[in-house]
Amino acid sequence: MGSSNDKEVKVLEHQENLVKLRKEIEGKFLDRYEGNLVYKDIELDYYGKNFCHVLCLNENFIDPRKPNILLIHGFQGTSISFNFMMNELKEYGNLYSIDLLGMANSSRPQVHDLFKNASEWIEFYVGFIEKVVESLKFDKFYLIGHSLGGLLSGWYSVKNPEKVIKLTLFSPAGTTDFLKKNNDGTITEIKDHLQFGRTFAYTILNLIFKLKITFQDIYCIKIFNSWIKKGIRKRYRHIGVEENDIYGQLTEQIAQLPKDLDKMIFFVISNPVPSATLPLEDKFEKLVSENNFKIDYYYGENDWMEYLGAQRLHQKFASNINFIIVTNSGHTFQIESPIKAAKLFLENNKELIEMRNKRLEEDHLKKVDTIENVPDKMLSLKSFSDNNINNADIKGDIDDEYFEEQIDDLIRKDEMNYEQFVDKIVKHNSHNSNSESHEKEEEVNQKI
Repeated sequence: MGSSNDKEVKVLEHQENLVKLRKEIEGKFLDRYEGNLVYKDIELDYYGKNFCHVLCLNENFIDPRKPNILLIHGFQGTSISFNFMMNELKEYGNLYSIDLLGMANSSRPQVHDLFKNASEWIEFYVGFIEKVVESLKFDKFYLIGHSLGGLLSGWYSVKNPEKVIKLTLFSPAGTTDFLKKNNDGTITEIKDHLQFGRTFAYTILNLIFKLKITFQDIYCIKIFNSWIKKGIRKRYRHIGVEENDIYGQLTEQIAQLPKDLDKMIFFVISNPVPSATLPLEDKFEKLVSENNFKIDYYYGENDWMEYLGAQRLHQKFASNINFIIVTNSGHTFQIESPIKAAKLFLENNKELIEMRNKRLEEDHLKKVDTIENVPDKMLSLKSFSDNNINNADIKGDIDDEYFEEQIDDLIRKDEMNYEQFVDKIVKHNSHNSNSESHEKEEEVNQKI
Protein backbone atom coordinates (compact mmCIF):
# COMPACT_ATOMS: atom_id res chain seq x y z
CA MET A 1 0.00 0.00 0.00
CA GLY A 2 2.85 2.33 0.97
CA SER A 3 4.65 1.77 -2.34
CA SER A 4 1.50 2.70 -4.22
CA ASN A 5 1.23 5.96 -2.26
CA ASP A 6 4.92 6.67 -2.87
CA LYS A 7 4.37 6.19 -6.58
CA GLU A 8 1.42 8.61 -6.58
CA VAL A 9 3.48 11.20 -4.68
CA LYS A 10 6.30 10.88 -7.22
CA VAL A 11 3.84 11.32 -10.11
CA LEU A 12 2.39 14.46 -8.50
CA GLU A 13 5.88 15.84 -7.82
CA HIS A 14 6.86 15.16 -11.42
CA GLN A 15 3.75 16.95 -12.71
CA GLU A 16 4.37 19.94 -10.40
CA ASN A 17 7.96 20.15 -11.63
CA LEU A 18 6.72 20.09 -15.24
CA VAL A 19 4.34 22.98 -14.50
CA LYS A 20 7.23 24.96 -12.96
CA LEU A 21 9.36 24.12 -15.99
CA ARG A 22 6.57 25.24 -18.34
CA LYS A 23 6.21 28.58 -16.53
CA GLU A 24 9.97 29.09 -16.64
CA ILE A 25 10.14 28.36 -20.38
CA GLU A 26 7.06 30.46 -21.15
CA GLY A 27 8.53 33.28 -19.06
CA LYS A 28 11.62 33.32 -21.28
CA PHE A 29 9.40 33.36 -24.33
CA LEU A 30 7.10 36.15 -23.08
CA ASP A 31 10.09 38.31 -22.10
CA ARG A 32 10.97 38.53 -25.77
CA TYR A 33 7.67 40.28 -26.48
CA GLU A 34 8.02 42.99 -23.81
CA GLY A 35 4.69 42.17 -22.22
CA ASN A 36 2.64 42.29 -25.42
CA LEU A 37 1.62 38.63 -25.01
CA VAL A 38 0.50 36.75 -21.90
CA TYR A 39 -0.67 33.25 -20.99
CA LYS A 40 -3.83 32.42 -19.09
CA ASP A 41 -5.92 29.33 -18.35
CA ILE A 42 -9.66 29.28 -19.05
CA GLU A 43 -11.61 26.91 -16.80
CA LEU A 44 -14.06 24.69 -18.66
CA ASP A 45 -16.77 22.40 -17.36
CA TYR A 46 -16.37 19.95 -20.23
CA TYR A 47 -15.86 16.21 -19.66
CA GLY A 48 -15.06 17.12 -16.06
CA LYS A 49 -13.25 20.13 -14.65
CA ASN A 50 -10.69 21.05 -17.29
CA PHE A 51 -8.88 24.11 -18.57
CA CYS A 52 -7.71 25.56 -21.88
CA HIS A 53 -4.24 27.10 -21.97
CA VAL A 54 -4.39 30.33 -23.99
CA LEU A 55 -1.78 32.69 -25.43
CA CYS A 56 -3.35 36.13 -25.86
CA LEU A 57 -2.63 39.85 -25.94
CA ASN A 58 -2.21 41.62 -22.63
CA GLU A 59 -5.07 43.82 -21.46
CA ASN A 60 -3.47 47.02 -22.81
CA PHE A 61 -4.10 45.74 -26.34
CA ILE A 62 -7.60 44.35 -25.74
CA ASP A 63 -10.20 46.75 -27.10
CA PRO A 64 -13.96 45.98 -27.32
CA ARG A 65 -14.01 47.85 -30.63
CA LYS A 66 -11.58 45.35 -32.15
CA PRO A 67 -12.83 42.10 -33.73
CA ASN A 68 -11.96 38.87 -31.91
CA ILE A 69 -9.62 36.39 -33.64
CA LEU A 70 -9.28 32.77 -32.50
CA LEU A 71 -6.27 30.69 -33.63
CA ILE A 72 -6.01 26.87 -33.44
CA HIS A 73 -2.75 24.93 -33.82
CA GLY A 74 -2.08 21.73 -35.74
CA PHE A 75 -1.03 18.18 -34.83
CA GLN A 76 1.85 18.19 -32.32
CA GLY A 77 1.60 21.98 -32.26
CA THR A 78 0.91 24.47 -29.48
CA SER A 79 -0.56 27.95 -29.06
CA ILE A 80 2.98 29.26 -29.47
CA SER A 81 2.75 28.34 -33.18
CA PHE A 82 1.15 31.75 -33.83
CA ASN A 83 3.25 33.95 -31.52
CA PHE A 84 5.10 35.83 -34.29
CA MET A 85 1.93 36.50 -36.25
CA MET A 86 0.08 37.63 -33.13
CA ASN A 87 2.73 40.22 -32.40
CA GLU A 88 2.37 41.53 -35.97
CA LEU A 89 -1.44 41.64 -35.77
CA LYS A 90 -1.90 43.02 -32.26
CA GLU A 91 -3.21 46.37 -33.51
CA TYR A 92 -5.90 44.72 -35.65
CA GLY A 93 -7.77 42.35 -33.35
CA ASN A 94 -8.12 40.75 -29.95
CA LEU A 95 -6.07 37.58 -30.56
CA TYR A 96 -6.43 34.28 -28.69
CA SER A 97 -4.30 31.25 -29.59
CA ILE A 98 -5.42 28.10 -27.76
CA ASP A 99 -3.92 24.73 -26.86
CA LEU A 100 -6.40 22.05 -27.88
CA LEU A 101 -7.86 20.07 -24.99
CA GLY A 102 -5.78 16.98 -24.25
CA MET A 103 -2.79 18.43 -26.13
CA ALA A 104 0.11 20.80 -25.47
CA ASN A 105 -0.41 22.55 -22.08
CA SER A 106 -4.18 22.40 -21.79
CA SER A 107 -5.53 19.84 -19.31
CA ARG A 108 -5.55 16.21 -20.36
CA PRO A 109 -8.78 14.38 -19.62
CA GLN A 110 -8.24 10.66 -20.07
CA VAL A 111 -11.15 10.08 -22.45
CA HIS A 112 -9.33 8.07 -25.15
CA ASP A 113 -11.68 5.10 -24.91
CA LEU A 114 -14.92 7.09 -25.10
CA PHE A 115 -14.76 7.81 -28.83
CA LYS A 116 -14.83 5.02 -31.38
CA ASN A 117 -14.85 6.84 -34.73
CA ALA A 118 -14.03 10.07 -36.56
CA SER A 119 -17.51 11.53 -36.09
CA GLU A 120 -17.33 11.18 -32.30
CA TRP A 121 -13.85 12.69 -32.09
CA ILE A 122 -14.85 15.65 -34.28
CA GLU A 123 -17.97 16.19 -32.17
CA PHE A 124 -15.76 16.19 -29.04
CA TYR A 125 -13.40 18.87 -30.40
CA VAL A 126 -16.13 21.01 -31.96
CA GLY A 127 -17.82 20.95 -28.54
CA PHE A 128 -14.54 22.01 -26.93
CA ILE A 129 -14.16 24.98 -29.30
CA GLU A 130 -17.79 25.94 -28.59
CA LYS A 131 -17.01 25.95 -24.85
CA VAL A 132 -13.95 28.16 -25.38
CA VAL A 133 -15.94 30.61 -27.54
CA GLU A 134 -18.67 30.71 -24.90
CA SER A 135 -16.14 31.29 -22.11
CA LEU A 136 -14.45 34.11 -24.03
CA LYS A 137 -17.90 35.65 -24.65
CA PHE A 138 -17.39 35.94 -28.40
CA ASP A 139 -20.36 36.94 -30.52
CA LYS A 140 -18.87 36.74 -34.01
CA PHE A 141 -15.17 36.24 -34.67
CA TYR A 142 -12.47 35.45 -37.21
CA LEU A 143 -11.26 31.83 -37.03
CA ILE A 144 -7.77 30.70 -38.10
CA GLY A 145 -6.74 27.03 -38.08
CA HIS A 146 -3.47 25.36 -39.08
CA SER A 147 -3.19 21.78 -40.40
CA LEU A 148 -5.25 19.53 -38.06
CA GLY A 149 -6.50 22.74 -36.42
CA GLY A 150 -7.75 23.72 -39.88
CA LEU A 151 -9.79 20.53 -40.12
CA LEU A 152 -11.34 21.12 -36.68
CA SER A 153 -11.94 24.82 -37.48
CA GLY A 154 -13.69 23.75 -40.67
CA TRP A 155 -16.04 21.42 -38.81
CA TYR A 156 -16.74 24.09 -36.19
CA SER A 157 -17.67 26.50 -39.02
CA VAL A 158 -19.94 23.95 -40.68
CA LYS A 159 -21.83 23.54 -37.41
CA ASN A 160 -21.70 27.21 -36.31
CA PRO A 161 -21.66 29.34 -39.50
CA GLU A 162 -23.44 32.24 -37.78
CA LYS A 163 -20.48 32.68 -35.37
CA VAL A 164 -17.64 32.86 -37.90
CA ILE A 165 -17.04 36.12 -39.78
CA LYS A 166 -14.46 34.42 -41.96
CA LEU A 167 -12.58 31.11 -41.88
CA THR A 168 -8.84 31.23 -42.60
CA LEU A 169 -7.13 27.89 -43.19
CA PHE A 170 -3.34 27.59 -43.06
CA SER A 171 -2.30 24.41 -44.89
CA PRO A 172 -5.33 22.53 -43.55
CA ALA A 173 -5.77 18.79 -43.56
CA GLY A 174 -8.96 17.18 -44.66
CA THR A 175 -10.64 19.26 -47.36
CA THR A 176 -10.16 16.98 -50.37
CA ASP A 177 -12.62 14.20 -51.09
CA PHE A 178 -10.35 11.82 -52.96
CA LEU A 179 -13.29 9.80 -54.22
CA LYS A 180 -14.94 12.85 -55.77
CA LYS A 181 -15.28 12.39 -59.52
CA ASN A 182 -14.66 15.05 -62.13
CA ASN A 183 -17.34 15.99 -64.66
CA ASP A 184 -15.98 13.36 -67.04
CA GLY A 185 -16.20 10.65 -64.37
CA THR A 186 -12.45 10.46 -63.69
CA ILE A 187 -10.71 10.89 -60.34
CA THR A 188 -7.81 13.36 -60.24
CA GLU A 189 -4.38 12.10 -59.14
CA ILE A 190 -2.07 14.45 -57.26
CA LYS A 191 1.10 15.00 -59.28
CA ASP A 192 3.31 18.08 -58.93
CA HIS A 193 6.89 19.21 -58.21
CA LEU A 194 6.57 18.07 -54.59
CA GLN A 195 5.62 14.51 -55.46
CA PHE A 196 8.86 12.96 -54.11
CA GLY A 197 8.68 14.91 -50.84
CA ARG A 198 5.06 13.99 -50.40
CA THR A 199 5.74 10.32 -51.14
CA PHE A 200 8.44 10.29 -48.44
CA ALA A 201 6.21 12.11 -45.92
CA TYR A 202 3.29 9.79 -46.64
CA THR A 203 5.50 6.69 -46.25
CA ILE A 204 6.47 7.82 -42.75
CA LEU A 205 2.84 8.65 -41.94
CA ASN A 206 1.73 5.27 -43.22
CA LEU A 207 4.20 3.50 -40.90
CA ILE A 208 3.09 5.59 -37.92
CA PHE A 209 -0.56 4.91 -38.70
CA LYS A 210 0.00 1.16 -38.92
CA LEU A 211 1.78 1.13 -35.56
CA LYS A 212 -0.65 3.69 -34.07
CA ILE A 213 2.14 5.45 -32.20
CA THR A 214 2.27 9.14 -31.28
CA PHE A 215 5.12 11.56 -30.84
CA GLN A 216 4.82 11.10 -27.08
CA ASP A 217 5.18 7.31 -27.43
CA ILE A 218 8.36 7.70 -29.50
CA TYR A 219 9.82 10.38 -27.22
CA CYS A 220 9.64 8.02 -24.23
CA ILE A 221 11.94 5.53 -26.02
CA LYS A 222 15.48 6.51 -25.01
CA ILE A 223 17.16 5.54 -28.28
CA PHE A 224 14.90 8.01 -30.14
CA ASN A 225 15.08 10.79 -27.56
CA SER A 226 18.16 12.67 -28.79
CA TRP A 227 17.10 12.19 -32.44
CA ILE A 228 13.73 13.79 -31.69
CA LYS A 229 15.36 16.72 -29.88
CA LYS A 230 17.48 17.43 -32.96
CA GLY A 231 14.41 17.13 -35.15
CA ILE A 232 12.51 19.66 -33.03
CA ARG A 233 15.26 22.22 -33.35
CA LYS A 234 15.60 21.58 -37.07
CA ARG A 235 11.85 22.18 -37.47
CA TYR A 236 12.22 25.68 -36.02
CA ARG A 237 15.57 26.52 -37.62
CA HIS A 238 14.05 29.58 -39.38
CA ILE A 239 13.29 31.56 -36.23
CA GLY A 240 16.65 32.32 -34.65
CA VAL A 241 18.83 30.49 -32.14
CA GLU A 242 17.23 31.69 -28.88
CA GLU A 243 13.62 31.22 -29.98
CA ASN A 244 14.56 27.86 -31.49
CA ASP A 245 15.87 26.77 -28.10
CA ILE A 246 12.69 27.94 -26.32
CA TYR A 247 10.50 26.04 -28.80
CA GLY A 248 12.63 22.94 -28.30
CA GLN A 249 12.45 23.15 -24.49
CA LEU A 250 8.68 23.66 -24.57
CA THR A 251 8.10 20.70 -26.90
CA GLU A 252 10.28 18.46 -24.71
CA GLN A 253 8.38 19.59 -21.59
CA ILE A 254 5.03 18.82 -23.27
CA ALA A 255 6.23 15.33 -24.25
CA GLN A 256 6.69 14.47 -20.56
CA LEU A 257 3.10 15.36 -19.59
CA PRO A 258 0.42 12.70 -18.91
CA LYS A 259 -0.94 10.78 -21.89
CA ASP A 260 -2.36 13.15 -24.50
CA LEU A 261 -5.24 12.80 -26.98
CA ASP A 262 -3.04 12.74 -30.08
CA LYS A 263 -4.33 9.29 -30.99
CA MET A 264 -7.48 10.98 -32.26
CA ILE A 265 -5.42 11.56 -35.42
CA PHE A 266 -5.76 7.86 -36.30
CA PHE A 267 -9.53 8.26 -36.42
CA VAL A 268 -9.96 11.61 -38.20
CA ILE A 269 -7.13 11.25 -40.75
CA SER A 270 -6.89 8.45 -43.34
CA ASN A 271 -4.01 6.93 -45.23
CA PRO A 272 -2.11 6.51 -47.58
CA VAL A 273 -2.33 10.32 -47.85
CA PRO A 274 -3.30 12.80 -45.08
CA SER A 275 -6.93 12.90 -46.17
CA ALA A 276 -9.84 13.18 -43.78
CA THR A 277 -11.96 10.20 -42.85
CA LEU A 278 -14.81 12.72 -43.15
CA PRO A 279 -13.63 15.23 -45.80
CA LEU A 280 -14.98 18.78 -45.83
CA GLU A 281 -15.15 19.46 -49.57
CA ASP A 282 -18.88 18.79 -50.02
CA LYS A 283 -19.66 20.36 -46.63
CA PHE A 284 -17.91 23.57 -47.68
CA GLU A 285 -19.80 23.64 -50.98
CA LYS A 286 -23.06 23.59 -49.04
CA LEU A 287 -21.76 26.08 -46.46
CA VAL A 288 -20.84 28.64 -49.12
CA SER A 289 -23.98 28.10 -51.21
CA GLU A 290 -26.41 28.41 -48.31
CA ASN A 291 -24.66 31.01 -46.12
CA ASN A 292 -22.54 33.09 -48.53
CA PHE A 293 -19.66 31.93 -46.31
CA LYS A 294 -16.08 33.19 -46.82
CA ILE A 295 -12.98 30.97 -46.70
CA ASP A 296 -9.31 31.74 -47.37
CA TYR A 297 -6.92 28.85 -48.06
CA TYR A 298 -3.16 29.35 -47.63
CA TYR A 299 -0.46 26.79 -48.50
CA GLY A 300 3.31 27.04 -48.46
CA GLU A 301 5.07 26.91 -51.82
CA ASN A 302 7.01 23.87 -50.54
CA ASP A 303 4.15 22.47 -48.49
CA TRP A 304 3.83 18.70 -48.27
CA MET A 305 0.08 18.99 -47.61
CA GLU A 306 -2.10 18.33 -50.67
CA TYR A 307 -4.62 20.97 -51.74
CA LEU A 308 -6.65 19.51 -54.63
CA GLY A 309 -9.99 20.05 -52.87
CA ALA A 310 -9.11 23.65 -51.96
CA GLN A 311 -8.29 24.38 -55.62
CA ARG A 312 -11.56 22.86 -56.79
CA LEU A 313 -13.55 24.90 -54.28
CA HIS A 314 -11.75 28.09 -55.33
CA GLN A 315 -12.52 27.41 -58.99
CA LYS A 316 -16.18 26.87 -58.18
CA PHE A 317 -16.63 29.74 -55.68
CA ALA A 318 -13.94 32.26 -56.63
CA SER A 319 -15.80 35.21 -55.09
CA ASN A 320 -16.11 33.45 -51.71
CA ILE A 321 -13.07 31.20 -51.50
CA ASN A 322 -9.51 32.45 -51.97
CA PHE A 323 -6.54 30.20 -52.70
CA ILE A 324 -3.14 31.70 -51.77
CA ILE A 325 0.37 30.28 -52.09
CA VAL A 326 2.93 31.61 -49.59
CA THR A 327 6.23 31.76 -51.49
CA ASN A 328 9.49 30.31 -50.13
CA SER A 329 7.62 28.59 -47.31
CA GLY A 330 6.62 25.11 -46.21
CA HIS A 331 3.89 23.61 -44.05
CA THR A 332 4.46 25.85 -40.99
CA PHE A 333 4.78 29.17 -42.82
CA GLN A 334 3.21 31.09 -39.90
CA ILE A 335 6.46 30.22 -38.06
CA GLU A 336 8.82 30.29 -41.05
CA SER A 337 7.53 33.55 -42.58
CA PRO A 338 5.30 35.20 -39.95
CA ILE A 339 5.58 38.77 -41.26
CA LYS A 340 4.67 37.62 -44.76
CA ALA A 341 1.80 35.50 -43.39
CA ALA A 342 0.46 38.44 -41.34
CA LYS A 343 0.72 40.77 -44.32
CA LEU A 344 -1.16 38.32 -46.57
CA PHE A 345 -3.82 37.86 -43.91
CA LEU A 346 -4.38 41.64 -43.74
CA GLU A 347 -4.39 41.99 -47.53
CA ASN A 348 -7.23 39.47 -47.68
CA ASN A 349 -9.08 41.03 -44.73
CA LYS A 350 -8.82 44.72 -45.59
CA GLU A 351 -11.74 45.53 -43.32
CA LEU A 352 -9.39 44.92 -40.36
CA ILE A 353 -7.13 47.72 -41.62
CA GLU A 354 -10.14 49.99 -42.15
CA MET A 355 -11.44 49.27 -38.64
CA ARG A 356 -8.03 50.00 -37.14
CA ASN A 357 -7.76 53.30 -39.01
CA LYS A 358 -11.25 54.25 -37.85
CA ARG A 359 -10.31 53.54 -34.21
CA LEU A 360 -7.16 55.66 -34.52
CA GLU A 361 -9.20 58.51 -36.00
CA GLU A 362 -11.79 58.23 -33.21
CA ASP A 363 -9.06 58.28 -30.57
CA HIS A 364 -7.40 61.29 -32.18
CA LEU A 365 -10.65 63.26 -32.36
CA LYS A 366 -11.45 62.34 -28.78
CA LYS A 367 -8.04 63.58 -27.68
CA VAL A 368 -8.31 66.82 -29.67
CA ASP A 369 -11.77 67.46 -28.24
CA THR A 370 -10.50 66.87 -24.72
CA ILE A 371 -7.51 69.16 -25.15
CA GLU A 372 -9.64 71.94 -26.66
CA ASN A 373 -11.81 71.80 -23.52
CA VAL A 374 -8.98 71.82 -21.00
CA PRO A 375 -9.35 74.89 -18.70
CA ASP A 376 -7.24 77.98 -19.48
CA LYS A 377 -5.19 77.46 -16.33
CA MET A 378 -3.54 74.06 -17.04
CA LEU A 379 -2.45 71.56 -14.42
CA SER A 380 1.28 70.93 -14.31
CA LEU A 381 2.56 68.19 -16.62
CA LYS A 382 4.30 66.56 -13.71
CA SER A 383 0.95 66.08 -12.02
CA PHE A 384 -0.17 63.99 -15.02
CA SER A 385 2.79 61.64 -14.76
CA ASP A 386 2.34 61.40 -10.97
CA ASN A 387 -1.32 60.60 -11.61
CA ASN A 388 -2.24 63.10 -8.89
CA ILE A 389 -4.34 65.72 -10.65
CA ASN A 390 -6.66 66.51 -7.77
CA ASN A 391 -3.77 67.84 -5.66
CA ALA A 392 -1.87 69.46 -8.54
CA ASP A 393 -0.50 72.98 -8.57
CA ILE A 394 -2.12 75.34 -11.05
CA LYS A 395 0.35 76.61 -13.62
CA GLY A 396 0.17 79.36 -16.20
CA ASP A 397 -1.18 78.92 -19.71
CA ILE A 398 0.55 76.20 -21.73
CA ASP A 399 0.60 76.13 -25.50
CA ASP A 400 -1.93 73.51 -26.71
CA GLU A 401 0.42 71.92 -29.24
CA TYR A 402 3.23 71.60 -26.69
CA PHE A 403 0.78 70.21 -24.14
CA GLU A 404 -0.49 67.57 -26.59
CA GLU A 405 3.07 66.50 -27.44
CA GLN A 406 3.91 66.08 -23.75
CA ILE A 407 0.78 64.05 -23.07
CA ASP A 408 1.54 61.80 -26.07
CA ASP A 409 5.03 61.28 -24.67
CA LEU A 410 3.66 60.31 -21.25
CA ILE A 411 1.21 57.88 -22.86
CA ARG A 412 4.00 56.29 -24.93
CA LYS A 413 6.08 55.81 -21.78
CA ASP A 414 3.10 54.12 -20.12
CA GLU A 415 3.18 56.69 -17.30
CA MET A 416 -0.43 57.33 -18.18
CA ASN A 417 -2.83 55.80 -20.66
CA TYR A 418 -5.24 57.92 -22.66
CA GLU A 419 -8.32 56.74 -20.77
CA GLN A 420 -6.75 57.80 -17.44
CA PHE A 421 -5.91 61.19 -18.94
CA VAL A 422 -9.48 61.79 -20.15
CA ASP A 423 -10.94 60.60 -16.85
CA LYS A 424 -8.76 62.97 -14.85
CA ILE A 425 -9.51 65.94 -17.09
CA VAL A 426 -13.25 65.29 -16.87
CA LYS A 427 -13.05 65.06 -13.07
CA HIS A 428 -10.95 68.23 -12.93
CA ASN A 429 -13.43 70.15 -15.11
CA SER A 430 -16.31 68.90 -12.99
CA HIS A 431 -14.51 69.91 -9.79
CA ASN A 432 -13.78 73.41 -11.15
CA SER A 433 -17.37 73.79 -12.34
CA ASN A 434 -18.71 72.81 -8.91
CA SER A 435 -16.26 75.19 -7.20
CA GLU A 436 -17.32 78.06 -9.44
CA SER A 437 -21.00 77.35 -8.72
CA HIS A 438 -20.29 77.26 -4.99
CA GLU A 439 -18.40 80.59 -5.16
CA LYS A 440 -21.29 82.24 -7.04
CA GLU A 441 -23.73 80.91 -4.46
CA GLU A 442 -21.59 82.43 -1.68
CA GLU A 443 -21.54 85.79 -3.48
CA VAL A 444 -25.33 85.76 -3.78
CA ASN A 445 -25.73 84.89 -0.11
CA GLN A 446 -23.41 87.72 0.91
CA LYS A 447 -25.37 90.23 -1.20
CA ILE A 448 -28.60 89.07 0.40
